[in-house]
Amino acid sequence: MAKQKKKKKVISRLRRRYRLVIMNDQTFEERWSYRLTGLNVLTAFSALAMILIFIGITLISFTPLKQLLPEYPDAEFHEQMIYNAVRLDSVERELALRDQYIRNLKHILMGDTRTRVEDVPDTQELYSNLNVKPSKEDSLLRKRVELDQQASILGEKMNRSKDNIKELHFYPPVKGLISNKFNFAEGHFGIDLVTEKSSAVHATLSGTVISSSWSIETGYTIQIQHTNNLISVYKHNESLIKEQGDLVTTGEAIAFVGNTGEFTTGPHLHFELWHNGSPVDPEIFIKFE
Repeated sequence: MAKQKKKKKVISRLRRRYRLVIMNDQTFEERWSYRLTGLNVLTAFSALAMILIFIGITLISFTPLKQLLPEYPDAEFHEQMIYNAVRLDSVERELALRDQYIRNLKHILMGDTRTRVEDVPDTQELYSNLNVKPSKEDSLLRKRVELDQQASILGEKMNRSKDNIKELHFYPPVKGLISNKFNFAEGHFGIDLVTEKSSAVHATLSGTVISSSWSIETGYTIQIQHTNNLISVYKHNESLIKEQGDLVTTGEAIAFVGNTGEFTTGPHLHFELWHNGSPVDPEIFIKFE
């Protein structure tokens, strides 16, 4: 009975009517009023809270704001995870091949002393019992020798070509004035090209897009892997046209010039060239004027 009375009191309080009045502070004239109940107020606040939660979840899920979260992994973190997984798989395989090689070498050095020709009465019977099929260890050893030979041939071809990027025909990503030149000592690994905002950014060579992302420092950034172990980087874009994994051709539009990211002072394109893991001065290979 006590619980029912308490429940009825709560319901009656929620249904109790109130009037929200706005009055003139000097004349006490009633300017606006609205009737409401405790249930109406509770419903309105609940709906407002649900709307705010929905807007917050939508912004975090479908906008770059999610990268501001401290625990959210960015594109570079995903690439590093994949790279580490590939390296770990390669190390495990190399260890397994090394163990097989050591066992085979030990077997060859020690020999098989359990059976000798003089202990066998019939030589024909001796040879008929021999197992001439290659063992599993021997097959793995042969496979490793073949892989080593293939790697050696590939290395010789790469050394002969020497990745001579000076013979490549680069396409200027944009036409504009160079406001900041390449300076390795100061950590400026590219050049800044001032040009009209929203103008198209073109791929300097054909290749594959390996990164198309946004970061706080460099804004919308796109990276393209080319032949000859060459990578081109385009930063501070207004927006990106291509996504990771897309194939692009020389001169194809990949983004639009912008002013995104903290490391920018105006609309421009920051352009970098990386060869064999080291930055190179783009002005050596491309004319931007």
